[in-house]
Amino acid sequence: MKIGEKIKFGDKQVALLFTDDNNDAFWDGRKGEMEITKVENDWAEGKFFFTATTSTTNKTKEVTDGFFRISLNNKK
Repeated sequence: MKIGEKIKFGDKQVALLFTDDNNDAFWDGRKGEMEITKVENDWAEGKFFFTATTSTTNKTKEVTDGFFRISLNNKK
C-alpha cells in the first residue's frame, strides 16, 4: 500500500454495502474509487466513494464520504 494509490471499483474490485432495508439489504458498488491516504506502522487509512446498486430494484445509493482504517498486522 502506498499513500496516494487509487483503486477504481468495477467488476473485479467491488465495494459492498449492507443496509437494514427490508428487501434491499445487499448493495454492490462498482462505480467509484478508494484512495490510500496514510500508511503508518501497522495501520493504513483511506477514503472512498461509490454508487451502489442492487439486483432487486432500480434504485441506487450514493456513498460520498467514506473513511476506513485497517490493521496491516497479520499476526493472529
